[in-house]
Amino acid sequence: MSDLPRSTSSKSEPSPAPISFSSNGILRGNDGNWSIFDVSVGTPPQHFEVLASINKASVSLPFSASCSINNSTPCTNFQTSNSSTWTASNSTVGFDILYNGAQSLGNHSIVSLSESVYNPNTGFLGIGTVASKGYVGRWQYTGSDTENSSFIQSLKTQKLIPSVAFGYTAGAWYRNSSASLVLGGYDAAKLDRSDASFDFFADRDTAISVNLKNLSIDGISSAENLLSEGVVATFDSSASFLSLPSKTCDVLGSLLGLQLDQRSGIYTYNSSMYKELQASKPNMTFSFSNMGKKHVQTNITLSYQSLAFLGNPPVFTVPTWFFPMKVAKNESQAILGRAFFQEAYAIIDYDRNNFTIGQATFSNESNIITIKAVDRRVPIVLIVIFVLGLAFIVCSFIVAWIRDKKTKKYSKALYDKWINAHATDLGMKQGYEDEHVYHFLGLDLVHGEE
Repeated sequence: MSDLPRSTSSKSEPSPAPISFSSNGILRGNDGNWSIFDVSVGTPPQHFEVLASINKASVSLPFSASCSINNSTPCTNFQTSNSSTWTASNSTVGFDILYNGAQSLGNHSIVSLSESVYNPNTGFLGIGTVASKGYVGRWQYTGSDTENSSFIQSLKTQKLIPSVAFGYTAGAWYRNSSASLVLGGYDAAKLDRSDASFDFFADRDTAISVNLKNLSIDGISSAENLLSEGVVATFDSSASFLSLPSKTCDVLGSLLGLQLDQRSGIYTYNSSMYKELQASKPNMTFSFSNMGKKHVQTNITLSYQSLAFLGNPPVFTVPTWFFPMKVAKNESQAILGRAFFQEAYAIIDYDRNNFTIGQATFSNESNIITIKAVDRRVPIVLIVIFVLGLAFIVCSFIVAWIRDKKTKKYSKALYDKWINAHATDLGMKQGYEDEHVYHFLGLDLVHGEE
């Protein structure tokens, strides 16, 4: 835990408290049981259910141009024309007031309208942004020609949260544990102490990625490592499943008796094998390492319960038990979605350009820890030292220049006096400059100085 950001005392102005989102206790989804959050948008407020997305940077609400409140069927889409505070940027992006319960989350939060949300009734609360040292939060949205502050950066700019950071876990319905989201901090009660902090792979990065070195299932001796080679794993809570290389999917399918459903692209359980696995309850362990120079590694274990999902129509034609896995589009990459975050806790700290992935706990308690922002302001004492040092250098230069000027004038006067005194003997006239005379007098030769 030594790498985790902590709340620290400061003599500066008071820091705002973190904003905590609590699940409404309702489970949604035809591809699993997902714990959701409630938000309200606009004036008067329109209410929506949202899932947290660590990769999106705005609030994504369900929207369809064909949806109208005049339709005979209820319309759950965001009605921009009904909000007096809506400001459109273009046809799919705009700004409006967002509420977490009765708490207003800033004057104008970025809102994107899309038909590609989780489902027609559920949107995404985008809490991602750009990771960069000294540059946080500017994001160019699809369909927009300009960069805008991400939702979480906007909250920090308006001093509504203490830092551009958050803590998140998706919740686990089988443990009666709800999703938890804290902006500007994290819930220490939801995080096991066996964790590690990783650096973002690249500056100005938007993806949260690590090296997935090893993937194993205990109790299955023939599968020491289910990966033929290490892959880059990207965390994405807007995705429901685990997307793994095709070879890994084939091995898992063989070991667990899974069958690929061609219609959905999801691996379903063989009924007899499902009962056998229910009895043995094997766990799956992910071994991660850092993609940066610093060597960091950690293991996250998913219980069998987190890998047994009941799917309903329209995902399947009939209720079906399935393994939350799909074939990844790229053999060298993996995507770990909400299924992973049922038993993992993430702390993403964009100010410090790092993130923590730890084992989640299922405590009903809460212990909110504030993550302070990195103070990039130059301390006043350093400014004073710099100014005094600069003043000293300037004064020293001026004094040296004046002294040099006086020395040159004195040298010329002494030279003229000596020449006048010895002009007759030396046959020289006043003003004759002879470097030998200067050397004799121990002076520097000066030409044309007054």
